Amino acid sequence: MRSFEPKESFEFVVKKGNKADHHLESPDGKNWHKVPGVIALRVWYKEKTYPEIQNTIEILHNKIPENRAIVKSRVNRLVHKLEGIIFHLDNFVEQEKVVEAKLISEGHASDHDSIVMDPKLIYELEAFLFQLKSCLDILAQTISLVYGLPSITTYSRDGDNLIKSLKQNARQNLKDDALQIVTIINNNKKWISDSIDMRDEVTHYSDLEGFSCFINHTWFGQTSTRVSYPSLPDGNRASKYMQQTWNKLLEFIKNMLDVLLQSILKQ
Repeated sequence: MRSFEPKESFEFVVKKGNKADHHLESPDGKNWHKVPGVIALRVWYKEKTYPEIQNTIEILHNKIPENRAIVKSRVNRLVHKLEGIIFHLDNFVEQEKVVEAKLISEGHASDHDSIVMDPKLIYELEAFLFQLKSCLDILAQTISLVYGLPSITTYSRDGDNLIKSLKQNARQNLKDDALQIVTIINNNKKWISDSIDMRDEVTHYSDLEGFSCFINHTWFGQTSTRVSYPSLPDGNRASKYMQQTWNKLLEFIKNMLDVLLQSILKQ
């Protein structure tokens, strides 16, 4: 828990609750004294659970031996990042549905192309890309821990630095496993590179150039008018890209962890 007190707070009128009593503390494990209030608890709230994570990554996490606590901790962080990625994906899809329903309900046609730049859609896509890169960085750190690689903290240069270090530093009895990791990285380079490039553009140039939210196209008097879905610079629908990328990422990490667990059990 934090060793300092937050500087700002608020109060509310108590309608129900449990009055605090005390707990015991000891500086040496022998001499105990009463401290007002029960021991502070950190409550982790999850808006929802994700079976695709629970049935793959968390199962692999539970197979890691307890004496590899640091590796288990890194995989826990991977789970956290994966939950963040799908959280932003779900939010994007939900907001897309809200705006689509609103446009259909209002039925307002335009005499020019009108772009609805929805901040929720923009920031959810950007957050998706940031969490994706962060997830890859933690994966690189996990691989580094298992194979004892020096100075690998990020998934840089599309994984090339990780590949180089694996080939140079993996212990002899783990060489074959390390080469399996290299193969997985090479097989997934294209989509990972595209995603990181988009994330880097947001990081270094403020926004994703060419990303458009809904475009309410010019109406020429027909019975209906056309609206384009939020799309990436290449024209593909953003929510479809996010879903496909999520599926690829989950499979990518599962395959990685399968090999990592195999290596851990050899050590």
